[in-house]
Amino acid sequence: MEKLDAPNRRDAARKYLSQKVPQKLPSQSEPVAAPAETTKGAGGTGLAWLNHALFPIPMGGSANNLSMSEKLLYSTRIALAGLATLLAIATTFMGLLAIL
Repeated sequence: MEKLDAPNRRDAARKYLSQKVPQKLPSQSEPVAAPAETTKGAGGTGLAWLNHALFPIPMGGSANNLSMSEKLLYSTRIALAGLATLLAIATTFMGLLAIL
């Protein structure tokens, strides 16, 4: 505070910030590469249907424009996929217990 000739810390901070040269930020950022387009034809991996079944609603990005019935359909598909997974785990566990 003595170096800046300020009576209190608030004034010292104001004088310090007014003396400091602000760092210039770049005016424009580097462009972000667009995500690669996936093909569903012969050039695809063949697992596009699985990806669509597991993740039917796009994650992140802009808001979707699905109607309420489409959202309900997708939510039901996700719930059924979870139920099928739970039943598969329970069946496997019961089979392992039967073997032991």
